[in-house]
Amino acid sequence: MRSCSARSSPGSCSWLLNDTAKLKHFEAIIIDQQEGLLAGVSDAAPSITGQPLVTVEKFINENRSAFGLGPARSAS
Repeated sequence: MRSCSARSSPGSCSWLLNDTAKLKHFEAIIIDQQEGLLAGVSDAAPSITGQPLVTVEKFINENRSAFGLGPARSAS
């Protein structure tokens, strides 16, 4: 199984670009977050994955090339 996490090396998530279902999943997660549907706190995910959770923003920034994005702009 291919892995794609906040700890993945840049570009290792390129398989995600060609998978419409996974992209739709990420879009749905973002909508759920914006609507507050994922506001509950639980240690289930870190217990299962063995890794701390990260925000969608951090995940995307750490895997920008997988999403076809250029380097992050520095804050001025």
